[in-house]
Amino acid sequence: MPAADSTLAPIVMKVALPCPPERAFVYFTRDIAQWWPLARFSCAGDAAVDVAFEPREGGALAERARDGTLHRWGTVTAWEPARRVAFTWHPGSDERAATRVEIAFAPTPAGCVVTLTHAGFEALGARAIKVKREYQNGWPDVFGTRYPQWSSVQWKGEAP
Repeated sequence: MPAADSTLAPIVMKVALPCPPERAFVYFTRDIAQWWPLARFSCAGDAAVDVAFEPREGGALAERARDGTLHRWGTVTAWEPARRVAFTWHPGSDERAATRVEIAFAPTPAGCVVTLTHAGFEALGARAIKVKREYQNGWPDVFGTRYPQWSSVQWKGEAP
């Protein structure tokens, strides 16, 4: 495989959660504004007040600023509760330069495993390698730490 292909290979991360896939899906989608670090990763910076999915294929993933401005981060391409959600990803950029993110939820005896796959970096042209490195540094905190922490706390409050 050529070096360029491996350089632009998808980012794949997995986290194990103590809850069933149905709840993990809800915690990822409905609760994204609760665990996403908007102050660090947003279009509006400190003025960002919310981020939400429109819960349907074709729906938006968008951030809302304090003044009401909406910043579209992407478009939902798959909405399959308890199985997967997929979306284009272009926060603060033209959608023609979108990458793709898929979050898959799989049951395990202890709860579930959630897999993030971030692909399509070639759409970014000359910026692809730099941007991919930024996500390789950002996803471990956002998806690898914050999302599982939120999910675990929520599940403790709901578990029978």
